[in-house]
Amino acid sequence: MLGELYLTKHYRRVLQELTENRNLEEVLFLRMLMETGIRPQVIYQMSSACLMGKKVMVCFSDMKENYYRSPDGRPPQISKTTMHIAAALDRVQGNWFTKSYDYYVHMLQKTWNQPHFSLYMLRRYRVECERKCFYGRGENQLFE
Repeated sequence: MLGELYLTKHYRRVLQELTENRNLEEVLFLRMLMETGIRPQVIYQMSSACLMGKKVMVCFSDMKENYYRSPDGRPPQISKTTMHIAAALDRVQGNWFTKSYDYYVHMLQKTWNQPHFSLYMLRRYRVECERKCFYGRGENQLFE
């Protein structure tokens, strides 16, 4: 429980800071990480072609289509806010991310400002939330 509180508290703080600074690319990267549990390198490669409404379809040649599925077989979903940010970036820039992958990783680590933080923690948190929801051991109330 302490780990979840630590993670969600810092997630909200970092998200608020990035949003206030209007860093929409970093906001999208962070929200996609936390909401889907997809690996950071894969999110960096994604585009609007991977979205079907709120559903995220990861279909790269080296990955199986159902690799990122919840225990009940559903693809990951994003919130309406994340969907709108992705659409706005796609409309304005033509793609979601314009800087290098290392830039986003470094920016999140710097903004998170905690010694033991890693992006893997976000992925692991999301996977555990999905597992708990599916097996009836709790509910995830972090997202819309």
